[in-house]
Amino acid sequence: MKKNIVISLIFLILLFGCSKKEANTKEGVTNTINVELYSVQKVKVSDLYEVSGNLVSKNPVNIVSKVMGTIVSINVNEGDRVSKDKLLIQIDSPEISAMLDRAQASIEEAKKSLIMAKTNEKLAESTFKRYENLYKEQAISKQEFEVKETAYLVAKSEVERLENVIRQAEAEKARVKGMQSYLYVYAPVSGIVTKKFVTPGTNILPGMQLITIEPEDNLRVEVNADEKVLGMIKIGKKIPVYVEALNKEFEGVVAEIIPAIDTQSRTFKMKIDLPKNRDLAIGLYATVRIAMGTKDAIYIPKSALYSKGQLDYVYVVGNDKKLSLRLLRIGKISNNMVEVLSGLNEGEKIVKVVEDTVREGVEIQ
Repeated sequence: MKKNIVISLIFLILLFGCSKKEANTKEGVTNTINVELYSVQKVKVSDLYEVSGNLVSKNPVNIVSKVMGTIVSINVNEGDRVSKDKLLIQIDSPEISAMLDRAQASIEEAKKSLIMAKTNEKLAESTFKRYENLYKEQAISKQEFEVKETAYLVAKSEVERLENVIRQAEAEKARVKGMQSYLYVYAPVSGIVTKKFVTPGTNILPGMQLITIEPEDNLRVEVNADEKVLGMIKIGKKIPVYVEALNKEFEGVVAEIIPAIDTQSRTFKMKIDLPKNRDLAIGLYATVRIAMGTKDAIYIPKSALYSKGQLDYVYVVGNDKKLSLRLLRIGKISNNMVEVLSGLNEGEKIVKVVEDTVREGVEIQ
């Protein structure tokens, strides 16, 4: 009994010692991480003049007929918004249908002839080989052998000729089918139908105008800018355009300037082309930003932001090398850089890229 008690006491002492050692090991782990830091600096940035306008279509697309025929149906009206590849117009052309029938008939006739030609070729080949063996055995004359050889070559040539006829007929059929596809007019781009030039029953010729579509993916913004910026812009100048509905900035290019100043508003008209983007649409509200000079501002990488709800934070490195969350008020976002309106001072260091291991109170190496 005493021996068992002693053994139990020794086991409890060992267990307690191991647990204490494990706890000490955990307490001794240093809560530190390696992160890339960004030093906050003030930089000179452009002081911008902003003016707003609406997005409009840059160029209309005029759809013309490629065949001669009669309009059977029109599936759109002026003002309709259409998607790319939507069927707009169906045309009937008896001439194309007749050409297709002739091509198909030629193919079928040539295939029937080819079956007979291959049968003759097989028979001629069999006869030729038999006469070839007889000629080798000198059982027949050379002339008799050459007659069968010629017959075999003629039969073989006829097969090749008919195969070529079939290929040509199939090529003609493919060409006519290509023409047949022109009987169905599809929208080449997405946009709005602004004009219809034909109605069902109209007889048309190749090159005749059918429909006009205003594409929505090839847009520009037209604005009335203050006369004070007239001397600061020129054709081809790149200007940032901010679309509020998309919360996105695009690089526009000045395409047209109408320098006549309106005497009432003291403004002039300017047209700025936008890059193709499926998010852009006719009628969207956009703001054009024109650089007027420079000012001091703080910008940080967008990757440094930690957003929670509608609030934006950064992790700031303290004097004790520990991270703390700092609430910011941010401004414009451009090229993955965020303007900081308040919340940071020049010289402070922040975490450049917020990852899962980054959290408040963690010490950095």
